[in-house]
Amino acid sequence: MSCETRQADRHLTRAQAGNPSGSRARLVAAVALAPILLAQPAWAEFANLATATARSGETAVEAQAAVQTVQLAPAQPGLSVSPSLDLDIGRGADTENADEGDVVTVTVTVANTGDVATGGVVVDNARLRIGYLVVELPAAGFDQSSAELGLDASATFVTTHTLTTEQVYRAVAGDGIVLEAGASGTAGAIVVSATADPVSVAVPAHAQMAIVTTSDLSKAEGNTRDGAEAGDQITFTYLVENTGNTAIEDVAVTVDLAGKTVTSAGTPDLGVEPFTVEVKTEDPLALNADTEESAGVYDVLGPGGAVTFIHVHTLTQAEYEAQ
Repeated sequence: MSCETRQADRHLTRAQAGNPSGSRARLVAAVALAPILLAQPAWAEFANLATATARSGETAVEAQAAVQTVQLAPAQPGLSVSPSLDLDIGRGADTENADEGDVVTVTVTVANTGDVATGGVVVDNARLRIGYLVVELPAAGFDQSSAELGLDASATFVTTHTLTTEQVYRAVAGDGIVLEAGASGTAGAIVVSATADPVSVAVPAHAQMAIVTTSDLSKAEGNTRDGAEAGDQITFTYLVENTGNTAIEDVAVTVDLAGKTVTSAGTPDLGVEPFTVEVKTEDPLALNADTEESAGVYDVLGPGGAVTFIHVHTLTQAEYEAQ
């Protein structure tokens, strides 16, 4: 006999004792079962609270409440994170190659892999690594700040980042753009979190440079007319800039000077010494490098860097008469 049945019988015996006729009372019983989910945590136990009521003649009878609990299997909340990167190289000034103004789109998909709903799901610890540069991606910057995930549900969070010139240079020189991302939420009183393996996107290298020529006339003694005369000195300055996004090497200048080809490394058969080379602009990555042995040639010119090649030419009588 169960505990609940014994409790009811005791009430029934007391009711019969109070019946002067001694006749057996007719028992009409009602049993109420109330399922209860205990709090803290909500899924730890499942309790049944049972009460029994009856009457014996005009007397109400009620059994003492009985409680039975069933231990629930521990909840197993879980999340998975799937990040991805997309680089649009058509957003900068150069629509064919990676440069400043290009846009990286960051997409983070978070799925509920557990057996309970998870709420307040946000992207956290998200950042871009570009060389030693770190770009933090706060949760508030994504298109949705949080999501509620039922069983087997997922949510996609999207944000963008516009690249600077230095970031493009460092991405090309290093391992591209690396995305780290995680997610967190709560399932009842449990904090749920997950972290994805980093993903990356390569930034294509593009070598390109530009040259600008300027000159300065220095009149020889006795020459007073406008324009160059025999004996005058003309200082030619050739500004070479690395306008691409990757370093270039062995930078030199070749000049057609009044029908004669001279190079910045020097043209001995024409008596032309190597040009003087000076750094005009240091590159952001500090890759600029040159040695004295490479006279007239600049060894390494980093992206964004610029150097000048200077050649001083004395106009000869033959060159003057050849006009």
